[in-house]
Amino acid sequence: SLVRQSHNITDATFKVKIKPIFKTNKQKYTSSTVWLATSISQIDQLSIRSTHQDVSHIHVSFQISKIVIATTFSIMIDESTRGEIKNLFFVIWSQKNNAPIVTMSQLINILKHNANTVSITVINIINEDSLDIKKCSLWITNNTAYLLGDKKGAVVLFNKKTGLNVFRVGYTLHIIQIVLNHFE
Repeated sequence: SLVRQSHNITDATFKVKIKPIFKTNKQKYTSSTVWLATSISQIDQLSIRSTHQDVSHIHVSFQISKIVIATTFSIMIDESTRGEIKNLFFVIWSQKNNAPIVTMSQLINILKHNANTVSITVINIINEDSLDIKKCSLWITNNTAYLLGDKKGAVVLFNKKTGLNVFRVGYTLHIIQIVLNHFE
């Protein structure tokens, strides 16, 4: 094939061999040209997507390795505006920078939107990321009842299933937004 022979092909020979693949006349492309352009386009898209996924995985793994050695971590969970996709973040405090380090672990599509499913999913992700669940000290959420409920909220169920006493905190800015939007 042309690719296998490319290491010992001259520029002139390359031009001669490649010319018939492109326009047969000034108005039409050959089917080989269309196939070549489509193949190159697909390879490019796949390699960019694959590279992006690899870099993202390396970054998240690096951040998770920081969380593994932290003395404690928090969970921040939020949902998309459609309420189907959950964003799960781990948060640790950087003594060096005196600021939180927030790592988005996963986007999760939860089919059954209830406290039990969310609590089980969070436990599973903590285990998948090889984190010590006993180091989890806080849940930060958007104040929805199924997450923060006093009796059957996701945090309460998380505590029952893990034997922990994790604290619940609502987003302060979200609380202020609710107050301003509904109680003016």
